[in-house]
Amino acid sequence: MAGDTMEFLIIIIVISVIIFLLIKAFLPLIRRKNLIKSLTNFLNHLGISYKLTIIKHDKYDLSLNINNKTYFIKLLLIPDNATIQINSKTTWELLYGGGANIGSVHSSSRHLSEIIPFLAQDYDAKKNRPA
Repeated sequence: MAGDTMEFLIIIIVISVIIFLLIKAFLPLIRRKNLIKSLTNFLNHLGISYKLTIIKHDKYDLSLNINNKTYFIKLLLIPDNATIQINSKTTWELLYGGGANIGSVHSSSRHLSEIIPFLAQDYDAKKNRPA
């Protein structure tokens, strides 16, 4: 009897961990897809003629061409109730852990080193490069 209960608890714990890991793995992909969809809906609502290209394996994630002008976009998925603090052109800091209350102090922070290559890139040189 006690062995059956223990096996059941182990199975429940394993299933819970698998579900948690799946959610952690797929939630950023879902949020990214929803963000791109919101951007296209906004541009369509404004009636702007544009070309949006999803870029893989580069310093930026999207290339948006409007009126022959190209905008390079880097997507950052940050936790809810977090703040991005811009310290300089290439030094950005993520502040989080403060709770949902306005004005609450963020207890944790980290530098967003993953966007330094994007921020330091010379995009004037990419003007004539096809997107």
